Amino acid sequence: MSGPLIERIHAAVAANPAAPAFIFQDGIVSYAQFLSLIHATTALLHDRGVRPGDTVGLSMGRWPMHCVAFLALARLGALALPLPRNLGPDAGRALAARFGVSTVVSNWKDAPVQPGARLVLLDSMSLSGAAGEPDVGGYQPDGNTPLRVALTSGTTGARRGVVHTHASFMQRVDLTAVDCDRHSRLLPPDLHITAGFLMAIAVLTRGGTVVFDRTFSVTDIANTIRLYGVTHCLLSPAAVPRIAAILPERGLAFPSLRHLRIVGATPPPAMIGLLRARFTPEVYGVYGITEVGMLALATPELLATVPGCAGRVTPWARIEALGPDGQPLPPGESGELRVATEGMPGQYHCDPPGAVPARFRDGWFYPGDVGRVTADGLVFVESRADDIVNLGGHKYALPLIDAGIESHPAVRAAVAFTLEDADGNVVVGAAIEREPGPAAPGLEEIAAWVRRQMRITVAMRLFEVPGLARDDMGKINRDAVRMRVAGRRPG
Repeated sequence: MSGPLIERIHAAVAANPAAPAFIFQDGIVSYAQFLSLIHATTALLHDRGVRPGDTVGLSMGRWPMHCVAFLALARLGALALPLPRNLGPDAGRALAARFGVSTVVSNWKDAPVQPGARLVLLDSMSLSGAAGEPDVGGYQPDGNTPLRVALTSGTTGARRGVVHTHASFMQRVDLTAVDCDRHSRLLPPDLHITAGFLMAIAVLTRGGTVVFDRTFSVTDIANTIRLYGVTHCLLSPAAVPRIAAILPERGLAFPSLRHLRIVGATPPPAMIGLLRARFTPEVYGVYGITEVGMLALATPELLATVPGCAGRVTPWARIEALGPDGQPLPPGESGELRVATEGMPGQYHCDPPGAVPARFRDGWFYPGDVGRVTADGLVFVESRADDIVNLGGHKYALPLIDAGIESHPAVRAAVAFTLEDADGNVVVGAAIEREPGPAAPGLEEIAAWVRRQMRITVAMRLFEVPGLARDDMGKINRDAVRMRVAGRRPG
């Protein structure tokens, strides 16, 4: 077996073939069985016509065959494109067509398959047997072979993707693998998410174990961590309150966790305190971007002593804050951030030939974040550049308005945006999810309270929405919510 990724998996199997690669539905899949599954799936996909250079959609549930199918595609030299189920069938087919998908591999019969593409169903793990190295016509991938498309979340526009080769993917795996070793037990999120998938492969290449819960409900997550001694877990800030609600009020619920990574957004200090008191003290934060990888890491010590810090710049990354003139600002001053890492891409996959998107310029990537970097390399991400709005002559960051609305005891979650009234004046609009309870105040009463607390001089209109649109990691999609409520009268 050849290529950096395949070689690393093969080495993990050789080191201890009897070790558990996966725990799934109360059963164990050993590394020897894992390798047999890869061989058998490789042969099956080759027989179904998958060839080097093909773009193959991977739309799989949270189970071992997701990893198996990915590694089989890697062995065949195919480029894997994640097709998350939450995209919906129409959006999934449109994404597959845009990236030139020729085959979709899935365990769902209703997977998003566009006209002219093949569907290969892998709906069981009955291929295990004792399959040996398959004959695929002598083909061997190498480090330069394209491997996977990493998709953006879509919260700032249409989903776009960057290509990882075998070598660049393994480089990112190694940079992601904080504290991963053969004793690691990972409970991953949705494996279509790049951060979760990188961590899963990091654990597998080191001989550790990936543990899958049955339903991914909050109760199942909590029980799985405790039952199987999970050591590594990735959670979004949105998931934390829901899990905390079912935990005992006192004491650490997850003593086995030695690395709880919060991804998708910087957790607020109150959430860090909650996690340290009731989940585990070993809480980590990251500032990472799909296009370029992990840029800053916040250790438990840093999160405990520097509230609001997104992390310390990693040795392989550069982050600068820019002023309005596009020039770097002195340490500690806030501005638009630009970032760079070694070997990062220069454009999005399947963009027109020669096109250099505005986000990729002069060896830098411009993520659209506003923040600051201190002299000792601490990063603080304050908002999105397009989230700064002018209201009545004063500038506000929409995430701060979100937080202000959420500070009202009757509000569970909120997302703010700007609207125009009938006279063309800019007003604050916000969609909210209410906390359950009797005698809940009206929306106008909540809006008046928020305006007083935040000293907002323009009008505010609230809309009650039962479910706020979120991305793969649970972050609210501001644009999607705004489009949903545009034109509605306040509820």
